[in-house]
Amino acid sequence: MLFSFPKYFYQNTGNDTAYQVVIIDTLSTDLDLSTFLPGPSSHAYNVRVLPGRQLMFSFPGINLLDSMSNEADSQGFVQFSIYPAADI
Repeated sequence: MLFSFPKYFYQNTGNDTAYQVVIIDTLSTDLDLSTFLPGPSSHAYNVRVLPGRQLMFSFPGINLLDSMSNEADSQGFVQFSIYPAADI
């Protein structure tokens, strides 16, 4: 079995600083949730596993600039690793 390394990219395309970013995604049943490991990120974050196989990545106090003010500093990413389900 091979690890999967999903990477989520985000960007503030608004017109002001984003003070908090939250990403919520539902994981496929083809992935083994018990093997989930948080990984690297461009900004400090917290992660929670929610009911329904949802992952929530939150970036409190991120102060992410908007893309019109600063393209490079308006972006970020978070990555994690997870194994596929054993029956795949």
